[in-house]
Amino acid sequence: MIGVNRVGVDGNNVDYCGESRIFDPKGNRMDKFESNQEQVETVHLNKSFLEKYRKDFPVHLDADKFKII
Repeated sequence: MIGVNRVGVDGNNVDYCGESRIFDPKGNRMDKFESNQEQVETVHLNKSFLEKYRKDFPVHLDADKFKII
């Protein structure tokens, strides 16, 4: 999961503190972002780890069927 947030103050004087985060499938934090700083970070994602985790923990089988219209 990757959640991105901005840093700084916008034109409406709303202050954004950053707080972007990257987590692996087990919920372990993968980034080293700090608050209130513009930063760029490269994180390597492991597709085979994700596929194995989804196979071993198939929560998608419990998903509800729905459509957005």
